Amino acid sequence: MRSSPIVSVIVPNYNYAEYLPERIGSILKQSFQDFEIIILDDASKDGSVSVINSYLFDKRIITNFNSSNSGNPFIQWEKGVSMAKGKYVWIAEADDFSDPGFLELLVSIMEKNSKINIAYCQSLTTDSNGITKGTMHSYTDKIWPERWKSDFLNKGSDEVINYLSYKNTIPNASAVVMRKEPLKKILPEAKHLRYCGDWYSYVSLLKYGDIYFSSELKNYFRTHSESVRSELSGSVLHIKERYLILEHIRKNFDLPKKTFSDILESISYNWVEFSKERSLKFNDPANKSILRTALISDPYAKSRFYKKKIFGIIKDIIKSKEKSE
Repeated sequence: MRSSPIVSVIVPNYNYAEYLPERIGSILKQSFQDFEIIILDDASKDGSVSVINSYLFDKRIITNFNSSNSGNPFIQWEKGVSMAKGKYVWIAEADDFSDPGFLELLVSIMEKNSKINIAYCQSLTTDSNGITKGTMHSYTDKIWPERWKSDFLNKGSDEVINYLSYKNTIPNASAVVMRKEPLKKILPEAKHLRYCGDWYSYVSLLKYGDIYFSSELKNYFRTHSESVRSELSGSVLHIKERYLILEHIRKNFDLPKKTFSDILESISYNWVEFSKERSLKFNDPANKSILRTALISDPYAKSRFYKKKIFGIIKDIIKSKEKSE
């Protein structure tokens, strides 16, 4: 009988039939071959099941087809991890693809250091056709222009306090290999978040272990209009989840007061921008909904919101005056 694989590759899919051949093909072409592939289809309506079934000639592939859509990618993550037999988990998103050396690079690092719970690499970004546009430096370098230019190993707590508290500095799950056992314990909580379950999982894993980053470009992150990321801008739920992530970090890490306050200011700014874009007054249901969550960690959420809003109005008035002159 075959022993358990080293890696469980989990492919969550929903209506990505057009991308599945490149995704599955890039997994099968990995130079590191000790893996199983768990393909989860969340009740797709686009012919995905037929594409998936065409790969069942490979006995390492296990499938699970939902009869109805779960409505949450992290419910699928939990299901996949519960099925996984591997020591490590790679959530290979169905619309992304990878370099053949991806697993060999990251698994070798984790095998050498049992303290590492997360290992990830730099990502190239592509359009819907897989044509390279750039790298994820465009996302992380806005705040820390030098940090992701070279490899690093860091203590989990330091990574969370100094980087992951500000934003999700691991922008694409497909670039990440995680240690399965601690992840399995975390996902029942993470699955309650619609957009930030990955961020919650990374933070939680780093409470108990370290992180490694490789600057090698071994992952391809596809951006397109149907991706979950495209839903984030101006989402009530995303703003609420951002507050929940910060509260989770505050409870589990020694976050400096100034850092905590600075991040609250930043979230307030995003909240005001969201309200402006939708012409919402503070007593609108969307703002009330955000306020209820914000008050969990910020007793001054309402006054902070108004302060940012007034500052924004003054700024706009000055700008319009400068233009007229």
